[in-house]
Amino acid sequence: MTVDEKEDGELMKTMNIGARLVALLCLLLCVALLICSCVSQAGNGEGTAEQTKNDSVTTTAPTGGEQNPAGNEKSTYTVKIQTSEGGLEGVRVQACKGELCLAPVMTNATGVATIVLDKSENIADYHVKINKFPTGYAGSTTQEFSFAAGATSLTISLSEYKIKVTDMLTGIADVNVKIAKSGEAVANAKTDARGEVIFLLPADAYTATLDCPNGYQLTGDATSWELTAEQKSATVYLVGGNTTINKTVTVKDHDGNLKSGAAVAIYGTESDSPLATKTTDATGSVTFEGLNSLTNYRVVVTADSVTASAEFETFASTSLEITLPAPTAATEQTYKVTVKDADGATYTVGAVTVSLVFYDSVNNTFTVKSTAQTQTALLPLR
Repeated sequence: MTVDEKEDGELMKTMNIGARLVALLCLLLCVALLICSCVSQAGNGEGTAEQTKNDSVTTTAPTGGEQNPAGNEKSTYTVKIQTSEGGLEGVRVQACKGELCLAPVMTNATGVATIVLDKSENIADYHVKINKFPTGYAGSTTQEFSFAAGATSLTISLSEYKIKVTDMLTGIADVNVKIAKSGEAVANAKTDARGEVIFLLPADAYTATLDCPNGYQLTGDATSWELTAEQKSATVYLVGGNTTINKTVTVKDHDGNLKSGAAVAIYGTESDSPLATKTTDATGSVTFEGLNSLTNYRVVVTADSVTASAEFETFASTSLEITLPAPTAATEQTYKVTVKDADGATYTVGAVTVSLVFYDSVNNTFTVKSTAQTQTALLPLR
């Protein structure tokens, strides 16, 4: 081996040792970096777990499954709608604070509705009003009610005020009825198919009026009706726009044949003098026109020396049939009339004129009038 070869061998040996040292240093560096990375990841993992723990405090849903932040629990309040019959189901109530209103809630079978607020809210800041009444009822949807300080329940007591509108025979539907208190409008609603409307209102004094429908008008002079705690109902009577009525009288003789030429006089219930007198035509009938539909009438028929009378059955009756008694009932008997002085003695001074005024065929009695000098008297039959 030459000197050069020997020197080359020593150089290669030295290079191999250096390479090994470099490799070893690289390995140590990698191990160090790996250890640092693990420590860093372990630290990050602990932070994440801690953060998760903290987050769970603020996001855990409260009992009931609602997703609300911690400290935002709920408080419940109850509203009961009470009538004389007990709690009323189907009333829709609503709590409002200023112009902001919560969703309406409905009363249950016992008349109770539940309002839910955040614990941070104060029910005293809210007012409660009835949003809608159940079918068959009406009332005020603007009146406000409030919870007492510290109270968790509110009872709204309402009284039933009923208005019925009728034409004396049947109820009139769809009549708008208005309720006012001290001149201020409270509520209005239309009558149902029976002509009735029931208002649910706090016990107080109210005035009821109505919009008279086309074709009708009020009877009498009343235009309003008072409702109080003692008087909770009123009936309003209407008549058709045409307040006059025609009534026809048909006369038959005692055999049931139509009687023409009979004198028919018509009287008001409070009248002693006939309002009109007409004669029956060939059909045995006569018609009186333009009579008041709110007044009852009676008629007196005279024919063949006999008289009969009768009343129309109702205000609304438009026809009446009268059968005359047999003429013999008035002609086959002899009657004697005696005129006496006021002291009971038979009157003998001067001539006395006696005339027949009225014959009642039902009771077979007469009314006569006597005239003696200056005296006039109605005498009983003798």
